[in-house]
Amino acid sequence: MLDAFVSLSTDDSPIHVDETAAKARGFPGRVAHGALLGALVSGVVGTELPGARGLIHSVELKFKRPSCVGDRVQVVVGVSEKIVSVRVLILKVRILDQQQRALATGRVQVGLAEPAATENEK
Repeated sequence: MLDAFVSLSTDDSPIHVDETAAKARGFPGRVAHGALLGALVSGVVGTELPGARGLIHSVELKFKRPSCVGDRVQVVVGVSEKIVSVRVLILKVRILDQQQRALATGRVQVGLAEPAATENEK
């Protein structure tokens, strides 16, 4: 996944592509991009909460520790606020590693699109 993101983002900083360089900087291995972790949040928003009707308005993530190759990452999302009048959800986000340590925390504002019309409504 990291190699694909390097190619997609064109960010080939040595800490992302070279294990020796990453270790020389004090990391246990190659470091995943923060934007890659943000992309995982987008995946949860688009498929789980709120799902296909969700459209991200903004993302705010604060990175607590790096995620390195071999980490198992879990994205935990919950609704912290619902603004019905403008069809918006504010989501609390935590990105955890395999030891349940926070890699990042933050919030995402998501708009909710109108439901698709059914065949009977067309």
